[in-house]
Amino acid sequence: GPTMGLVFDSSQSALRPIRGIPGAASLGDAVNPGFALASATVSPRQDYALALRTDDSSMVLVRASGASAAVPGVRPSPALTVFSPAGTAAALYNSSAGRVQILTGLPDAAAVQSDVDISALAGPVAALAVDNAGTSLFLAAGAAEAVSLYRVAMDGTSQFLASFRSVAALRLSDNGREALLADSAAGAVYVIRELRGAGHLETIASGRDGLGSPVAVESDSAGRIFVADQAGNVTILDRSHGSVVSLTCGCTPTGLFRLAGTATFRLTEPSGGPMWVLDASGADARIVAVPPAAPSAPSAPDNGGGQ
Repeated sequence: GPTMGLVFDSSQSALRPIRGIPGAASLGDAVNPGFALASATVSPRQDYALALRTDDSSMVLVRASGASAAVPGVRPSPALTVFSPAGTAAALYNSSAGRVQILTGLPDAAAVQSDVDISALAGPVAALAVDNAGTSLFLAAGAAEAVSLYRVAMDGTSQFLASFRSVAALRLSDNGREALLADSAAGAVYVIRELRGAGHLETIASGRDGLGSPVAVESDSAGRIFVADQAGNVTILDRSHGSVVSLTCGCTPTGLFRLAGTATFRLTEPSGGPMWVLDASGADARIVAVPPAAPSAPSAPDNGGGQ
């Protein structure tokens, strides 16, 4: 049947498929690569994930079928793993080494293309973005109330683009020429154009549009922008028509994680309660629930005898 994508279930240390369609979906059985996973980041294409093994913290590529392969040359336990818009490249930030590794050839021929030294940039890394070719890296770093956005070349040289109070999310467009950025401290969402030049900053949503403290931002091919805030509100801005739609999920969003479809995003993680999904693929956007999985039945005791 139809599948909306994959999600990492920390209670099972495994990836699980989301079976069905928005409004009529359930969590499927865990994908079994043969070992437990400590964490996983799912590709925007929803057919594979980059995951860390529980036993040795090494990175593996796990497909929806359960097939897996080690990713050679990757440092263990990256603090951030971020895919390019099409899932053909990824950026892996290792905080202890102060470096970002760029993977290309995903998913069939994954390899470390670049190993970028970012130790000269001040402050912890808040967000990353990489283009589909794996040749343009964008990075937000800095202390509280003073986070800077940089374009970083593969030789480690950086170009300052803009400064923000905080950076909760950074999303690159498909063509790599503009980015969306959510500043939770300022209660605003920005678009940065001309990323390959000097960069041009424009505010596209703020408290006047009903925004609280945004935690995530995404877009679709129709030009709409989706913003989730800490209070459980989802704001949909249609730049072509100038309209604003607000929805409430009654949850605490952890992000806007792209699922299969034109404009479907997971808002929360699997837990003991429902997992919430934004479905904006139809004429009227809605927020729907994926019910929690039923607990596994206990195994029958082995009495050592026959039937």
